[in-house]
Amino acid sequence: MQIHNFEQHSDEWQAIRCGKFTASFANTIAAGGTGLETLCFKIAAEKLTGRKEETFKSTAMEQGNELEAVARTLFEMKTGYAVEEVGFVEVDDLEGSSPDGLLHIGDELTGVEFKCPKDNTYAKLLFDRQIKPEYYAQMQMQMSHIGARRWFYCVYNPHFAEEMVIIEIAFDPEFADKLHKGLDKGKARVREILSQIGANHA
Repeated sequence: MQIHNFEQHSDEWQAIRCGKFTASFANTIAAGGTGLETLCFKIAAEKLTGRKEETFKSTAMEQGNELEAVARTLFEMKTGYAVEEVGFVEVDDLEGSSPDGLLHIGDELTGVEFKCPKDNTYAKLLFDRQIKPEYYAQMQMQMSHIGARRWFYCVYNPHFAEEMVIIEIAFDPEFADKLHKGLDKGKARVREILSQIGANHA
């Protein structure tokens, strides 16, 4: 495992994520179904072309990125934990993740995931305090990459009286097992796809 400290969304960050299973797809990986097969061809295509196809970025997503710096500062003030910004945690040539921040709490290494959603999404979180499955999966994969036993889910919206919700989640060995099985299956499939394409081209 190697931690790279270049800026997220930079050219270096885009390049190192290319052709890898990342935590953004953790739920798909753990499910191990047809979605994983589709993801394998996506990753194989990135390996072959050296490029990631651009994805649509909504206004809400751009707003969330802008608010993340404010959320980070407020989180540090509320918890007393200093957030270390990192670029990418590289596990191997086919796997890695981009934590929003790492935390050094005594001898413990853990991390934090920031979300800055729209008003209606935030209102629902205030109502049920539930984490979306894809975000839960994302944090579990990030935990497995650095050996963390817990992670902080920090959600921020400055338009509400309760402007920040912080939920601590524990490492889930059962989910981690599904994730590791999915990764093993996915990596083997990507290598098979690349090998077959290479043989067909020869």
